[in-house]
Formats: sequence, C-alpha cells, structure tokens
Amino acid sequence: MPSPCSRCRDNSRHCLVHPTSGRCSECIDYSVKCDLVVTQPKWNRLNRDKKKLQDQLHQAQEETVTAHSRELRLHQQLA
Repeated sequence: MPSPCSRCRDNSRHCLVHPTSGRCSECIDYSVKCDLVVTQPKWNRLNRDKKKLQDQLHQAQEETVTAHSRELRLHQQLA
C-alpha cells in the first residue's frame, strides 16, 4: 500500500487512494490538496489485488447460487 499523504498521517487517518483521481478520500472529502504519490508499480499491484478480489467475489457468488439451488432441492424433497 502507498504511504499515507501528510494530512492523513498528521491526523491519524486511514489514507485510501481514489482510483480515478489519484487523491485520497479524506482530501477529496475536505476539498484540500493531496500529496499522496502512487508509483506505477504500486498502481499495478493495486490493480492486480483488485482483480484478485473481484475473482474471489465472483467465485463466492457462484458458490452461493449453487448452495441456494441445493437448498431449494432439499426443501422440495422434504415437502
């Protein structure tokens, strides 16, 4: 993760970079200048991590659908 901007560091805030602006959410919320710097390798890592999480979410959603279908079948068998 990138180092926090000076505003977040000074105020003990959690510094979350906004993917389109490159500024952190705290600075965006307060409409102040953000000195957060995210290098290209860090952006690449963030993008890889995001893709991995999206894949995990998709897999979990598929497993949920499968489990729900099984639950419905079991309810029908009990009826």
